[in-house]
Amino acid sequence: LSVGGFIKDVGRYLLKGERAAELVALRTKRLSVKSFMDAWTMNIERLQQCCVHVGSVDGDSDPVRIPFCARQLFGGLRRRTSVGQVAARELVALDGLGVQS
Repeated sequence: LSVGGFIKDVGRYLLKGERAAELVALRTKRLSVKSFMDAWTMNIERLQQCCVHVGSVDGDSDPVRIPFCARQLFGGLRRRTSVGQVAARELVALDGLGVQS
């Protein structure tokens, strides 16, 4: 699928109504490129806004999400998430998407 073909498909789908818009959403992928933060480039504000997380459980409590860069930098977070990793389907509610958990 080329960019031009995708744009044509989006236009065609959007003119057809709500179901077509859902098809566009299902066929759309997001690609983000960000620089990796290490001990010398750590930016707390950016870390708080991070959208790439590692999921884990914290004992018997609810699942937790830890920013990927923080996990790589701090050994305690790395050990915590390595021990208690859980599948994504257990961390994210997929209500209304027709996905079986």
